Amino acid sequence: MLRRLSTLQARLMLLVMLAGLPAPVLILYTGIEQREHARVQAQEKCLRLAGELSAEVEKMITATQQLLAAVAHFPALERLDPKACEDLFQSLMEINPFFTVLAAVDPAGNVSCASRTTTEPVNIADREYFRKAKETRDFTVSDFHVGRVSGQPSINFAYPVLDERDQIRFILIAALDVTWFVKQAAEAQAPPGGGITVIDRRGTVLGRWPNPDTWVGKDASEAEIVKIVLAQSEGVTQALSLDGVSRLYGFTPLGRYMNAGYVYVGVPVDVAFESSNRLLVRNLLALGIATALVLIGARVYGHLFVIRGVRRLLGATEKIARGDLAARTGIKPEEGEIGQLAAAFDAMAESLQKRESERDNSERALRRSVQTIEAVLKASPVPVCALDSQGLVDMWNTAAERVFDWKEEGIVGRPLPLLHDQETDQGRQLWSRILTGESLEGEEITWRKEDGSKLTISISTAPLWGARGEVMGIVAILLNITERKAAEEQLRQNAVRAQLLAEISEAFARTGLNYGPLLKYVARRATDLLGAFCVIHVLSDDKAQLNPVATYHRDPSTRLHLRELLSPVRLSSDKDALGEVVNSGRGMLAPIISREFLRDLAPRLYDDFLEHFSVRSLLIAPLRAEEQVIGTLTMVRDKPGIPFNGEDQALLQYIADRAAVAIANARLFETVRRLNAELERRVAERTAQLQLANKELEAFSYSVSHDLRAPLRAIDGFSRLLLERGQDSVDAQARDYLFRVRASTQRMGRLIDDLLQLSRLTRNEMSIGPVDLSAMVREIADELSLANPERDVELTVEDGLHAQGDQRLLRVALENLLANAWKFTSGKPTARIEFGAMEQDGQVVYCVRDNGAGFDMAYVEKLFGAFQRLHSATDFPGTGIGLAIVQRVIHRHGGRVWAEGVEAQGSAFYFTLPRGAQS
Repeated sequence: MLRRLSTLQARLMLLVMLAGLPAPVLILYTGIEQREHARVQAQEKCLRLAGELSAEVEKMITATQQLLAAVAHFPALERLDPKACEDLFQSLMEINPFFTVLAAVDPAGNVSCASRTTTEPVNIADREYFRKAKETRDFTVSDFHVGRVSGQPSINFAYPVLDERDQIRFILIAALDVTWFVKQAAEAQAPPGGGITVIDRRGTVLGRWPNPDTWVGKDASEAEIVKIVLAQSEGVTQALSLDGVSRLYGFTPLGRYMNAGYVYVGVPVDVAFESSNRLLVRNLLALGIATALVLIGARVYGHLFVIRGVRRLLGATEKIARGDLAARTGIKPEEGEIGQLAAAFDAMAESLQKRESERDNSERALRRSVQTIEAVLKASPVPVCALDSQGLVDMWNTAAERVFDWKEEGIVGRPLPLLHDQETDQGRQLWSRILTGESLEGEEITWRKEDGSKLTISISTAPLWGARGEVMGIVAILLNITERKAAEEQLRQNAVRAQLLAEISEAFARTGLNYGPLLKYVARRATDLLGAFCVIHVLSDDKAQLNPVATYHRDPSTRLHLRELLSPVRLSSDKDALGEVVNSGRGMLAPIISREFLRDLAPRLYDDFLEHFSVRSLLIAPLRAEEQVIGTLTMVRDKPGIPFNGEDQALLQYIADRAAVAIANARLFETVRRLNAELERRVAERTAQLQLANKELEAFSYSVSHDLRAPLRAIDGFSRLLLERGQDSVDAQARDYLFRVRASTQRMGRLIDDLLQLSRLTRNEMSIGPVDLSAMVREIADELSLANPERDVELTVEDGLHAQGDQRLLRVALENLLANAWKFTSGKPTARIEFGAMEQDGQVVYCVRDNGAGFDMAYVEKLFGAFQRLHSATDFPGTGIGLAIVQRVIHRHGGRVWAEGVEAQGSAFYFTLPRGAQS
């Protein structure tokens, strides 16, 4: 079967079938769409019909509610006359034959009167709809049940009737015959093959069309469609009906009364899809006939125009495969694509004939090239070898013989010993990678020669691939990089040492007064880099002994033992290693040490210390600072074969010198700290004395103020009494003298007040905060206007001028500046005073300007001095303290104040507040 499908004719037929594949897919898709459309239409029709039936039920329920509401006001019910009530109900039953019974029930559930008489009393207090009507006092609809009065299946309606006290007098009951639902379902005209079903809220069938007698009154709550209806209330679905038939449904509640029940309308799925299924079958049948005709035509056309030419082409191909390169197809190029393919095939056959002869020539040239390459590799100064596909050495050049001491005749035909003899995982992995054809580039291995020396070899390989992708051989370049690796190791050690020096230098830079932790860090880092253990000694203050301050050994337990054994070293006339280093200031290098040499070098330490530790190489570096030795740094190596050298000594001496500088700086810092502490103590004493002097000065100021005020008040008071009581006995000249005395005493009082204010400005602590200068100037100007209502002053204040400062002090300064401007413009008919700000050199400058008396700039230096006046007291009264107060306030804020003026034209006073910031 598979062989038949692999023929060209079968593939052409399959291609035609694939080309026609979209047609059945489209037909199937269209059929599915039509089925879905039919589904939607059927369900919408069912839902619409269910809605119409629901509306009819809602009309009937509404009409019943209105009927019961009207009947409640009939006189027969007002009196609850049984006979009249029964007659009334029977007449209503004749008008509304779909009711099985009409009745009035008292609040206890007893039937008071009904359209049907009963021999036994009837009580319906246990009915759910009755209890709900009593609780809600509203119109209520019941579920399906059999009436106790009528004895027939019905749906009951309850309507409570209330008295004037809003209490239930009785409840009107109307029982609707369930056959009414059957009648409505029958009149609704269900779709062909469909059905209409009405159920109550518990799933009991109230009406069914067709076959009402079979289902009315039956419990259908377990049916699939009923479960869906009770769960969703309204919608569309596909489910099994009561009779087990799959239908498309539309369902909705019975009007707005959800507890009245539900109605659902269904149509069988087969009926709904009948038209779309018929159309789908017809389309598929037509497509099958058309497809069969197309396949027959394709078979005939393919044989005539494709298959015949291909077979001739295949015959020529088989001849060429057997070695007959002269075979040709004989098809003309004009015969379409097959002819063009045949022409190309014939051209290919001709080309193969030519290449056959050229290949023979190329093989001869290739053999000459291989011989040339082998000669070049043999003469290469770089060790090169060639391996076959099994990893055996094919070629071993002269450079490789010289580096590895293996002659070519002794290694050819053997695995490469550099890798094959390796017992390490690295060697085995490299050997496996090479044999699988992986290219290596600079892979490093270590090889030990027969004389015991080690070589570090860098291996780079390239595979030689065969025609089928197999590894035919390997070319390997073997570089001896032993010297380069040694140089790299030396560079690495230098980098590590440079890093150590940088870390130690950084640690030195962070050293404070306590240099003990630093020396412990230095001992540890020096041991990590240079030796087995390290000991640092520092000279005592009397320079009589060396105290061990830092020790470090690689082994923690040995480190503790080392600290226990070390003790201070006394410096005496006896010579030992540490003493010689301290006295000479030169380091000591002992590359290789014997125990006898060690006994002579440190006799006092030998018995207690050197018995427990192996010392094979020794370095001692002096700690030198400012041309003085302040200690020693000792480094020991305890293993043979790695002696200290001059480079190690230079590195250790550098570390020792840096440590000595750090120690010296720490000691110097301690000295400076003690001097600073002494200075701070003296400053504190002077400050306390100054504060005491200020307090004494303040007490003196208040004392002077009190002592001066008392006689001044007495002089002023007696002068006033003389003026008041001696008007007749005191002549005019005496009165003038008394007026002058009073004016002088009052001026002296104001002068004392200004002096006290000036002294308080330097003593009170400032409270810096935001200050609205514009608002403050306006407040001061208002106070001046109230004090001098007769003045005509034109005041201009720039808005939005803010600063940071002491609000109380700045108000004192502005009060004095504005009072001066107010005073010195008193001689002007229209006085102008301005307050504003400007920016100079990036700083805000505030200004109070007036058009008053002004002043001579030659005397501007005296302007801000206490008691300095540039105008006479008779022209402009005052004490001469105001501007001195202004200057004191501005200076306390860190600012400066200056003035400019022209006589008789006005003046301007400027000040800055560096602590302030314009908002």
